[in-house]
Amino acid sequence: MKDLLTKANVSVPLVEEALAPTVKQLADVAKAGAELSEGVEFVYLVSSGGGLHIDTGISWWCKTFFGQKANIRYETYDASVFLSLPMIDTAGPSTLVMLTSKS
Repeated sequence: MKDLLTKANVSVPLVEEALAPTVKQLADVAKAGAELSEGVEFVYLVSSGGGLHIDTGISWWCKTFFGQKANIRYETYDASVFLSLPMIDTAGPSTLVMLTSKS
């Protein structure tokens, strides 16, 4: 998919073709995600720089579209701030920490 961005002749059919394998896997990925996230109440998205901005968008999206229906709290942290939080020592099986990077 990344290679399409550098080609001068990008077209809808080329993009659709490049995305086809990803789209084919979505149902299985969603099922695995549902199984893995069972019991998760807190999601902490942790990054810095560009990754932090991406995480902020993901957190906003989850809060906006899922709201209270999901019963999950989403929070975004800069990596350096996250490491100094008192809860880092008390996070348990209901906590999912996602360490992300743009690069």
